[in-house]
Amino acid sequence: MNQKLTIVHGVYRRNPYILETLVQNLMSLRAARITDYQYIVFNDNGDKEIEEDIKDYLGEVEYIYSPKNFGNKVCRGSWVGSLPHVKGELLHVTDQDDPMTPSFYKTSMKIFNSSPKVDLIFHNCIKIADDSTALGYGMNPMIQPGNNFPSYNDQPLECFKLWFGIGEENKVTAANNYMMASGVIYRTKLHDIIGEPDMKFGGACDFEYWSRVLFNERKCKMVNLPTWFYRLSEYSAGNTIVDGERNNDKYLHECIDLIKQKYTGLWEEKKQNG
Repeated sequence: MNQKLTIVHGVYRRNPYILETLVQNLMSLRAARITDYQYIVFNDNGDKEIEEDIKDYLGEVEYIYSPKNFGNKVCRGSWVGSLPHVKGELLHVTDQDDPMTPSFYKTSMKIFNSSPKVDLIFHNCIKIADDSTALGYGMNPMIQPGNNFPSYNDQPLECFKLWFGIGEENKVTAANNYMMASGVIYRTKLHDIIGEPDMKFGGACDFEYWSRVLFNERKCKMVNLPTWFYRLSEYSAGNTIVDGERNNDKYLHECIDLIKQKYTGLWEEKKQNG
């Protein structure tokens, strides 16, 4: 059964990659022969000139300018802010400068339509520089083929334990995210099952949400092929300057510490409850 796909293209800072990424994504959807989709460009109370930059495509996409900034000037605010507007059974939230290939959408839809128990799919990527020079694979080497990584589909809790360094002592000792946000598509029914993403975790709220998916033992599928491009540039969300400091430097470690604290507590409860 075909399902409606919603793409949320989050934007905040005006830059030359927004239009390029929008055009590439629309071309990829067409090439993948996906026609039942909703494409939202969600401006999280950022630069208003972005609307002018994409004016030629306003007939094909929904442009939403938020009067409120959901992300506190950091990434992922567009994800939370756009949720009341999402109409699809499947949701892809992508950063402003990360273009997708046709294979990203075609493969995802094929899996979702044939595997009703899979709630989330994530893909590997290729990192590119601001001039589109390839910089290598995007995901952690631990999940490359041949490294005996547990199955996200059959062993989601084992994957959670790996992310959080839970070994023989059965304690949380780490907090590592192996899913890159732009490479994820998930079923929106997860919002009713495990809740919506929480901006309390700032730019790491995607990491917290994927952790929640695994902790609740929802089935996931990894596509270990580079089907999209993760751009590293001065406009990347982690390089956004907030209060005189880079977003990654100012907030990311603090947010990850909060995630580690949350799941340390939840893991202790899970152990006690058997």
